[in-house]
Amino acid sequence: MNPEQKKTGFQGLRVGALESRMALEMERLITRHGGIPVVAPSMQEIPLSDHPRALAFGEILLSGRSIWWCF
Repeated sequence: MNPEQKKTGFQGLRVGALESRMALEMERLITRHGGIPVVAPSMQEIPLSDHPRALAFGEILLSGRSIWWCF
């Protein structure tokens, strides 16, 4: 490969990143390397008290019962 063919960075490509806590930093990193950032949170933290289904699922797992119906 000759020097003219050598390519570095994202070269204007759209780059998707699943990020929550450091979304702004990830966006800056992608931009700095020549990409177009598309950053979206991968999850959301909520208190367990606001999510009774998660607590019920945990109880089922700990009891050893089958969880096939959960999916």
